Amino acid sequence: MKKWMIALPLFIFYLGCSQKEAATGSYILPETVLKNFQSLDYCQVQGQRLQKAIYGKDGRMNPCQFTDGGKMLGLSSNVAMLVNTSQVEKVGAFENQTLYKINSQTYGEFFESQMKEPLCDSVTFKNEPAPAFCSAFLINTNGKKSILTAGHCIKGRKLEDIKIVFSVHKEGMSFIPEDSKLEKEMVVSESQIFKVTNIKTDTSLNNLDIALLELDREVEAEGFAVNETGDLIREGQDMILIGHPVGLEIKLDLGGEIKSVNKESPTNRKHYFEASVDAFSGNSGSPLLDLQTQEVVGILISGNGDFKKDWFKGCYEEKKYSEYYSSEYERALRIDSALELFSL
Repeated sequence: MKKWMIALPLFIFYLGCSQKEAATGSYILPETVLKNFQSLDYCQVQGQRLQKAIYGKDGRMNPCQFTDGGKMLGLSSNVAMLVNTSQVEKVGAFENQTLYKINSQTYGEFFESQMKEPLCDSVTFKNEPAPAFCSAFLINTNGKKSILTAGHCIKGRKLEDIKIVFSVHKEGMSFIPEDSKLEKEMVVSESQIFKVTNIKTDTSLNNLDIALLELDREVEAEGFAVNETGDLIREGQDMILIGHPVGLEIKLDLGGEIKSVNKESPTNRKHYFEASVDAFSGNSGSPLLDLQTQEVVGILISGNGDFKKDWFKGCYEEKKYSEYYSSEYERALRIDSALELFSL
């Protein structure tokens, strides 16, 4: 995402601002209404809802679209979104669990509020809520669990202003309010929301774009296995990307592959590789997994521009790149470099 390096920090900043404003402008419901929730299977809920730079065809999918016995949904439970604390609003309870609404605009609403021009009707997921400003994920190294994200995601932010939200419940549940005004909102339980208590970054001359987040309690999800030696980071290797593109709820792309490896570079480029995955700004901090082993091999950092204007229609489309002839792909930090940096 080199073309993002100037534009994206502004995008992330605006996302935070817009969602803060959304929180203050939300409607107020009577407490008796707020208590009326039902618990449904996560995929059942996704089926009730409206339905980055793209390489080849758009490969982004909801984890519930896979007929794999819930395997991709299980992997997705290890991925979290970063949201502003101001977006998190208590709305009720269910079976002794406090429930919170994550205030947000839809993808289309947010884009138009910032660009002053709309997304085209053909844009996928434009009517879905888009609360996240970045992604993060849980790894498990020899029984030790750790949360990683991209360093630029938390740069300049106060600990108390960040919440980590695992949108896929560990037991595969979603919470649906019976009030129709809230039925398309993202509602999560208190067990899915975490406070950030400490942040570690790279203070060496390498200045790697990576952050280790310490939370207020342990995450119950299992965590991803990691490719500790980095031997799976090689050109042509098929990838899975899991994260929150443009702030959307969890999406997966199984159509990418590693395009370039810089292991022999004398500079800090040796810590990065490039891949052709369908990623957007909110994907920063997402894990890249080897398709066969499902071990984490990298952390998405940056990439190509996301949008282009259709001057005839007067709207913006998601930009598509050739899977084979793009001069630059999405940039990822090697997981073995992150493990070495933080002694994980």
